[in-house]
Amino acid sequence: VAPEVLSSKYTNTCDMWSIGVIAYILLCGSPPFYGENEMEIIRRVRRGSFEFDLPAWTTVSTEAKDLIEKLLVLDPSRRLTAEQALHHPWIDSLAPGASVKTISPGALVNLNNFNKQNKLKRMALTVIARQIPEDSIEELRQMFSALDKNGDGTLTVEEISKGFELVGMDVPDHFSEYVANIDVGGSGVVDYSKFLAATLDKKHYIQEAVCWYRGLGSH
Repeated sequence: VAPEVLSSKYTNTCDMWSIGVIAYILLCGSPPFYGENEMEIIRRVRRGSFEFDLPAWTTVSTEAKDLIEKLLVLDPSRRLTAEQALHHPWIDSLAPGASVKTISPGALVNLNNFNKQNKLKRMALTVIARQIPEDSIEELRQMFSALDKNGDGTLTVEEISKGFELVGMDVPDHFSEYVANIDVGGSGVVDYSKFLAATLDKKHYIQEAVCWYRGLGSH
């Protein structure tokens, strides 16, 4: 909720504040104003105090942060209008190539972290990923389709890099080496199973491991 809404004096500029809050959440997974209780949250909103202090922000572009800073402005008269936001450099450069399908910043962070696992663990995670029901990973299936621009069922370094750019995240240094690590078979591209292994949240692996354990125990 915008600060002026709390004082019951507001116009449609409060919608631009809301867009800033939503953009913040989409890019890092947490709200810009938080507290241990509702009153503390309201105090933070009234002050307009927020930071880009979570680890997820280290890979978000300065242009994306700039847009949020210009939307989450206490003074409604200094806040970006809808027209100005549409022509902000971050929106202007990314909108023409944006996909209607979901590209999750969180999944891309997981993909980045997958590189830190040893080869044996990466292979094991790939095997587990193949067992997970499609209906529980629909978002990742749509994300894979959105990244797979030529529809060949595999992702190249260029296609995955474009995904980082589309959500305002900087492409990691030595990213081609990261992709080579994901591609445990050495084919030069990332297929669907490897993509799932690299982007799935840990909770999916834990749930699947429990199911396997129970299955083994029943025999």
